[in-house]
Amino acid sequence: MEEINIHLRTKDKQLKNAVDMLRDKLNEEVSELNALVNRVNEVINRVNEIKTPCEEVRVFRNGDLTATAGQWTKLPLNAKAYDPNNRFDLTNSRYVVPSAGIYLIAGQIMFQRSTGGDIAGAIGIFKNGAPAATSGDLRSASITYKTCHISSMLSLTAGDSIELFYLIDAADTIVGAHFTTNMSIIKLK
Repeated sequence: MEEINIHLRTKDKQLKNAVDMLRDKLNEEVSELNALVNRVNEVINRVNEIKTPCEEVRVFRNGDLTATAGQWTKLPLNAKAYDPNNRFDLTNSRYVVPSAGIYLIAGQIMFQRSTGGDIAGAIGIFKNGAPAATSGDLRSASITYKTCHISSMLSLTAGDSIELFYLIDAADTIVGAHFTTNMSIIKLK
């Protein structure tokens, strides 16, 4: 009986040692798996840092509008040509920046003067309600249509608002069409 007990204790120790070895091996493999998962997550994070979400918007004025003269006035852009992320608010004619970066903003507006006389007009990109860039000039009386253009690269932060404003010397008509009065925005980086 004593031999059986010794034999059982020996087998019990061997079995315990085998279980301990298996546990150690399993813990090693789990550690290696965790290291691999961490490495994959690092690669995914790097890819996400490199991959900048595409941010592109093109909006325009659909339909003519009588311009307000003598003061900077927000241009009511009321139609979208391209806005896949639905960032431009047509109700407020405003683009709210989703993430910090460098943005290229371009705009144009076409005025029509039916009464004759020089046309003095300007266009401005407004950031958070204040001019960030402006452009304008004067055309002679022989010109019925005047188009003002502007483009600017701006460093913007998330939450900034971008709007297109105009300034004209008389209550002219703003010619509304996607190719005459519009604004485009693209995130460069």
